[in-house]
Amino acid sequence: MSLSAKQLQRYNCHLTIDSIGKEGQIAFGDAKILIAGLGGLGCPAASYLCGAGIGSLTLCDSDVVETSNLPRQTLYREDDYGQSKVVIGKRVLNLMNTDTKITIFNKELDEKLLENFYTVILDCTDNIHARLKLNAHCYEKKIPLVSASATAWDGHLIGFDFRHHGRLCLSCFTNPAHHQLSNSCIQRGVVNSVVGMMGTLQATTVLRLLLGHFDQHGEMIRYDGKSGRFITLTKKADPKCLICSDPTSQSKEVSVNNINEKNLENDNLL
Repeated sequence: MSLSAKQLQRYNCHLTIDSIGKEGQIAFGDAKILIAGLGGLGCPAASYLCGAGIGSLTLCDSDVVETSNLPRQTLYREDDYGQSKVVIGKRVLNLMNTDTKITIFNKELDEKLLENFYTVILDCTDNIHARLKLNAHCYEKKIPLVSASATAWDGHLIGFDFRHHGRLCLSCFTNPAHHQLSNSCIQRGVVNSVVGMMGTLQATTVLRLLLGHFDQHGEMIRYDGKSGRFITLTKKADPKCLICSDPTSQSKEVSVNNINEKNLENDNLL
């Protein structure tokens, strides 16, 4: 892939950065990204990745737009009420950048969707089952995974580069003191700008992965919006993790529909 004259002008802000340049922008254009969940995290992530010139974005969400979504889900407007999120998202993103091919799946995450090839997968979901499905799939297929969450004033971000690391995955994080990935914003509320920040950081992490600048495998970044502070939390791989504890399991097929139910139902997980 080469850059057209129009693209050279459009992405000039990237091209002038030494760590991106033409090669980096071409890498963005070659990338195929899956965004699972088009809510408060997925909307800003999709917007910035589309604006960055990512070649292909696949959007997966089965929900429709509700009034309560509008403060934080920036792809939607009041007159989008009751319409499919992914349909509206595709329409808005197509207007934003025709360089990016948008594919949509108006359904729950399933095996068929994950059969497609993706360069990076973004976990922008709001439930533990979907998060563990994505984690198991990315680990088995050695696909980078970027997961985030936000509740109240707190945001969390964690990335895994399974291309280069065989130990430590999302399932290892069983200590609720380390994260709140399973807490729903419906239950605890969320500050709209906090969830927007975490979605934007997910997009930034994707760009870093595509450029080879990501070296924080399994490090959790926590943002305390109330104090304005960031902290980084580290953890060793869980020797009893159902996904990554056995080094030989990297070559083992892990079905997203065949994960231990006890693991899925553990309230302390994620």
